[in-house]
Amino acid sequence: MEITVGVRELKTQLSAHLKQVKAGRALTITEYGKPIGRIIPVGQTTPNKKIRRMIESGFGSWSGRRLQPLDDQDLIKLDPATNITLTQLVLENRD
Repeated sequence: MEITVGVRELKTQLSAHLKQVKAGRALTITEYGKPIGRIIPVGQTTPNKKIRRMIESGFGSWSGRRLQPLDDQDLIKLDPATNITLTQLVLENRD
């Protein structure tokens, strides 16, 4: 979960906010209500803009850990008898 904090509050409560970062939470810093920066725990990476929008809208969550690429074995098998994956079905329906 990410915390949003204004510049003034960040300055006055810096120690408390840094404790939150040490606990693994990310901070979004705002100025006049608009995001201007982020503070994230060391070792955590930031998601790209599309993923960040999805998280902010409540449609997903992210632990902050680097995502590992999927192997073909990890893809969702819709029908074990035919071995059709969800990806293959979507690609077939695009045509």
